[in-house]
Amino acid sequence: MFTCVKNSIKIFLLSIAILGSKISLADNLKTGFKQLTTGAYQEAILSFNKELQKSPENVAANFGMAKIFSAKDFKGYSLDSAFFYSNRATQKLPLNPTDKSTKKYLEFGVRDFTIKEQNSRIQNDAFAIAEKTNTVEQFTHFAATFSDTNLVKQATQKRNALAFEIAQKQNSYEAMKKFAETYPLATEKAQALQLYEQLLYQQITADGKPESYKKYMEQYPKGAYFEEALSEFEQRGLENTLKENTLDAYVKFQKSYPHHPAIGRVQDSIYVLYTRDGFAALYKDFLRLYPTNRNTETAWRELYLLETVHATPIEYENFSKNFPNYPFKNEITKDSSLSTLALAPQQNGDKFGYVNTATKQEVISARYYEANDFSCGLAAVTQEDCDGKCTYYYINKNGDTAFAATFNYAADFVEGRAVVGIGDCSEDACKYGVIDKRGKFIVPAIYNEIDDLSERFYAAEINDKYGFLDSRGRVVIPFIYNDALGFKENTAAVKTDSGWTYIDTNGIRLTPKVFSNTASFANGLCAATQNDSTWGYINHNFNWAILPAYAEADDFENGFATVAKRERTKKNIYEYQRYKIDSTGKIIEKLLAKPTKKNKRKRR
Repeated sequence: MFTCVKNSIKIFLLSIAILGSKISLADNLKTGFKQLTTGAYQEAILSFNKELQKSPENVAANFGMAKIFSAKDFKGYSLDSAFFYSNRATQKLPLNPTDKSTKKYLEFGVRDFTIKEQNSRIQNDAFAIAEKTNTVEQFTHFAATFSDTNLVKQATQKRNALAFEIAQKQNSYEAMKKFAETYPLATEKAQALQLYEQLLYQQITADGKPESYKKYMEQYPKGAYFEEALSEFEQRGLENTLKENTLDAYVKFQKSYPHHPAIGRVQDSIYVLYTRDGFAALYKDFLRLYPTNRNTETAWRELYLLETVHATPIEYENFSKNFPNYPFKNEITKDSSLSTLALAPQQNGDKFGYVNTATKQEVISARYYEANDFSCGLAAVTQEDCDGKCTYYYINKNGDTAFAATFNYAADFVEGRAVVGIGDCSEDACKYGVIDKRGKFIVPAIYNEIDDLSERFYAAEINDKYGFLDSRGRVVIPFIYNDALGFKENTAAVKTDSGWTYIDTNGIRLTPKVFSNTASFANGLCAATQNDSTWGYINHNFNWAILPAYAEADDFENGFATVAKRERTKKNIYEYQRYKIDSTGKIIEKLLAKPTKKNKRKRR
């Protein structure tokens, strides 16, 4: 940490005691600057200090003192002290050019520019030291000591990021709470509070006992997991009576005790257990089997959301026909009308709006700095002119905010769900999760990476290991792989310490074979290589359907794929010739030559 100003004052007093009798009192400034020039720093301190004793605000004396304490060959080198004196001098700016003192300062090189330049240099040097040290304490000290707005902002951000990283490593709710309280303006505060709630809940209820959930609810009645704790408490409490804790057990309980005080919660349990896999057919059956259940309205809305995930006119038309008893018919009319609008982003000046692709008329005014295409009836936009960390939210085709939640990364909706990120996603300091069309997190934002939904599964990464989540955010294949591709044709490529291999949707390894690199299955074939240079195609038996012979091999689409071979030309030089082949490897068409590119899988 920088030497404090009090220590500097002690140096002055000591200097006075030792050298006081040796320095003439005639012209302290002139003498001081001469001594400074020759490196006689202690003598110069004494000279300048005598001047400051007479006039603490003397610009030249403060400038000289700052120059001494910022000199790297001075044993008492202290940028804290240097800034103290430099700041004194800076506060007197601008100097009065007609003032006698100002004119005298010029002979010592003291003028507005040199004072400002010195002040800036001292602060930049101090910030460089803070960056090199890279500790919470050092950045905190810098932000509290120095005044450059930009540097203080940077120091504060770096301090907050470091402090949050330390809190994350401790992995305790106490650490997260302390972080949020200590740094209330930190951008990481929201994530810290989210983790605080999650870790607090997990610790209190770790043993899974009903009394533990009750304890959480009593101590934290406004806690983020109160509803979950309440549900768990009641379900586990019922376990004491209904040891089976199954849907059949709850249904039997409802029939046997229709007026039980806990019947409402029992109905909730029936609803949760029956629809927990989240399929539309389950909500439809639930509404048919349990018409008096108090969750029917919620079930209707969930069913509506699932049956109209793409927000197309045909979906709304079919829903209206198939479910004439839907209690919110006006909602269908409104949403159906919006679904007929084909909107596309269009730039107007430096902002974007949306136009009707059929009429080319503006429907949503140009007020966004970034506007993405509509998918499933929603589009991600931002009204910030930002470079780096941005705040996105979703709108509907009316231009209205779809829901209140905002994010720092916002992908398009796929099958009614979208991958979103919270944190500085431009700097890989981001946590990703998945939301539904109401902005509700289906998968909490705790993962370092989540790929888009592929065949009902999300490939995700946490703690440098990859695994798979289902569409409800549950871990269905554990996080044990070094890398993973999304499921294609019920098969996913995963990377182990030995190389790439393949698993099915149950996480069962399908072959003992390993490859050095691979793509995903398409049209029954998968591009793969065992030496990372020559590519071929394997079938679902993991045998070579097309032998490795290509420098490049794209995925099959509609029965054909583009490949490249390294061939010698008539000019006796090598280039990569591209071909279109069929699923037997037969060349269908010779394409234009094109430099090869190494096979890469598409990532977010």
